[in-house]
Amino acid sequence: MDFETRRMDLWEKIVPAFKYDKEMPFFEMLVPTVDTVRFGYLLEKFLSVNHSVLYTGGTGVGKVSLRERERERERERERERERFVHQKCLHDCKLCFLLKDTLI
Repeated sequence: MDFETRRMDLWEKIVPAFKYDKEMPFFEMLVPTVDTVRFGYLLEKFLSVNHSVLYTGGTGVGKVSLRERERERERERERERERFVHQKCLHDCKLCFLLKDTLI
């Protein structure tokens, strides 16, 4: 979605180039395709509003890889939130006192 022009772009325009990493295990690789980009986008949007998602398809189309990548992104967002709260608590003891029960 191009918000400036208020138009939908073709999925083909936003498929990133694949870069082979010989250190990455084979089953962790995800070759970006129109489908993996589209399904990844939909997965992220549905999960952001607490909707369930069920993908079906043959072996090797990226169902598990997409979910694992989304889980890793969620873990990173959680770590960022924890770092932010921790830093705020270091500078604001009152906030830390108010949040102490939720942080433990």
